[in-house]
Amino acid sequence: MPSGMPGPAAGPFVTAFELSPEVVVVTEGPEHRVVSVNEAGRLLLGGEFEGRRVAAVLEGLPPEGVAAWAAALAGHVRRVDGWCLSRRGGGPEVWFDAQVAPWHDPDGQVRGVVAHLQDVTERVHQHQFAEARDHDMTTALQEIVLPQDLPVVPGVELAAAYLLAAPGVGVGGDWFDVVPGADGVSLVVGDVVGRGLGAAAAMAAVRAVLRARLAAGADPEEALRSADAFARGYPDAVGTTVCVAQVEHGSGRVRYCTAGHPPPLTAAPGGTAHYLPRSGAGPLGTGPAGTPCEVAEHRLGDDEMLLLYTDGAVERPSRSTSQNTLDLADLVSRAVAGPADPDQALAGTLCDDVLARLVRWTGSGDDIALLAAQRVPEPARLSVSLPAEPGAVRAVRRALGEWLAPLAVRDLDEMAVQHALGEVVANAVVHGTPEGRTTDADPPAEISVEGRLGRDGRLVVSVADTGVWVEAAPGHRGRGLGLARGFTERVTIERGRPGAEGTTVTLELPLSRAAQLFESSVDERVGAPESAQADDLLLDDDGSDVLVVAGAVDLTSAEHLHSALLRRSVGGTAPLTVDLTGVGFLGSVGVRVLFEALAWGSAESPGSPADETAAGIQLVAAPGSAAQHVLETVGLPYRSSVVDDLSDFEW
Repeated sequence: MPSGMPGPAAGPFVTAFELSPEVVVVTEGPEHRVVSVNEAGRLLLGGEFEGRRVAAVLEGLPPEGVAAWAAALAGHVRRVDGWCLSRRGGGPEVWFDAQVAPWHDPDGQVRGVVAHLQDVTERVHQHQFAEARDHDMTTALQEIVLPQDLPVVPGVELAAAYLLAAPGVGVGGDWFDVVPGADGVSLVVGDVVGRGLGAAAAMAAVRAVLRARLAAGADPEEALRSADAFARGYPDAVGTTVCVAQVEHGSGRVRYCTAGHPPPLTAAPGGTAHYLPRSGAGPLGTGPAGTPCEVAEHRLGDDEMLLLYTDGAVERPSRSTSQNTLDLADLVSRAVAGPADPDQALAGTLCDDVLARLVRWTGSGDDIALLAAQRVPEPARLSVSLPAEPGAVRAVRRALGEWLAPLAVRDLDEMAVQHALGEVVANAVVHGTPEGRTTDADPPAEISVEGRLGRDGRLVVSVADTGVWVEAAPGHRGRGLGLARGFTERVTIERGRPGAEGTTVTLELPLSRAAQLFESSVDERVGAPESAQADDLLLDDDGSDVLVVAGAVDLTSAEHLHSALLRRSVGGTAPLTVDLTGVGFLGSVGVRVLFEALAWGSAESPGSPADETAAGIQLVAAPGSAAQHVLETVGLPYRSSVVDDLSDFEW
């Protein structure tokens, strides 16, 4: 015990000092050298510590801890909360709250410092667990609420990117949204005050109000008036900043409102980015109730870009807001001035480049949302006419693929429309025959395919033939229309009167492209397995008990698959695994081949699938592959992977 500490009660004092459950450290002099540590401290610290400086004994002492020791030496009592001490020998970390006070000589002069350290490790771990839980819940809520996809609308190229803040920062209430309508497409970005689960919930609520009003045809002023009224009854939503911009179809006119939010940027390819003027409206729920929402206007020129963003793009670490504002405009100018990527629309390139450079320069201290819209020419209609022959399915699929390519739709959407349209065309080939045709020498029916992209982002495509509907033979009823319905939102059929020529089948489904959602540190999203898009059917033929199939299984190639299955499984008597992961198109005629093959060697009737364990043939389709979606739709049993190593197979 250092001299100068209490004398007459030294015995009881020493006992209390030694038996205290708290760590007690006593230092002396301006260099804060340790003169005494109680038993709890010795057990924790281990080793030799007397005469050493406190910073060397208490490893990990934060700057505020050092300042507290200096203040105590000057006669003040200080508290330091939540600092972490690493155990010697690599043990688990310990967290402390500390109170640091001076101790005096008998003459009253400050001689050193006494620090009481309370172990709060359990409390910190509970807090960290709660933080992690809230972060996970908030992130999950954001992933549910934030759009994973953007609608594909004619005349406006859309792209979005969203970056979650770094772990530990706290998830914010940023969001973006796109709502297509009859008059124009509405773009929304916003930011709710605060962080964590409450902010995310408020974000979801405000977004829902705005989306509902915009989807009902409201203009930006009407939609924001409703959101403002809602925020006044929802305290967590007060102060939310929003920018709503509505791009009018055809004209490129933009009506926008910056309700307390940073204004949009505009830029044309090869040009310089400019900020639009603020509209003047304030954050939601902050002005007098019923105050009109001010709206400003701008007209986008051909190929001109409009960029909406949240505060995280202009409020970044170690930079002033004014400098960040200039940085963002400079990054947008660079993105639109660079050479165009032929595989990506400029709006997508802009979002990716700007987000990557922002984070690379200064990191991110907040969520960042970017939403870009570029005025582009509207796509021409899809129009194909050809004879109703087996090759029509492939010809239409190729034409559809070429028409969809510039729209950059999701792979899943393209797969769905390709399958649905392929089934309808196959039905027109199989079931439609012209009046009076009795031999193959007579001319076949004609098929015409017409498609258009609606302003609501829905693809409407019709297949019309000039034949008379012919019912399938008993026991061979096709599944084509069932598959078409499974891959689209709506299928309508118009047939002529009995005996009359012509059937028209119309398919409808919304088209979308993916929004880019990233976490701050990594992006580990793994896409679905690539499927072979070639029209040719590819079969490995090495004689093993695994048959790997790729390409298209349609009217032209299904018989080849049937023959291969029959040969390789010896009519269903030998085990055979059929890997369909590489199949890019699996038509109903191919499905029928698989149904029949699964029934070989079983007691089931030829037209129904056997139980997977009873069949000599087993199917494999990786999650996300085109074949997997078809097999799920028709109810065929399959596995998601092949047990055998397929690395040695060559196409």
